[in-house]
Amino acid sequence: MTTSALEVLRRSLESGQIDEFNSWRKTFPYNGVKLANADLREADLRKANLAHADLRSANLEGADLSEATLMGADLSDANLHGAKLDGVSYAFATLSRAQLDMIEEQNRATVRLLG
Repeated sequence: MTTSALEVLRRSLESGQIDEFNSWRKTFPYNGVKLANADLREADLRKANLAHADLRSANLEGADLSEATLMGADLSDANLHGAKLDGVSYAFATLSRAQLDMIEEQNRATVRLLG
């Protein structure tokens, strides 16, 4: 039985070591990162490799995504209220209907360009 992305991510968050998740991504690059509907409120996702992740309808309220890679990720309908997005890589990310109204002001211009 293969471990899901959500299981590995939760273990990484519990240990405070996002590197565990990022290493898993390198070891299993073709495993889908299925995090749709995941409750990741207030999660410390700094520098997380979430490239091409399915984050549809995920709750990322107040999460710290600073320097995370969201390239090609699907954030449709995701809740990003109060999320920290400093230095995030958004290239080709889908942000349709994502809730962005309370993100930090310095990120607002970048998100508008990409959404």
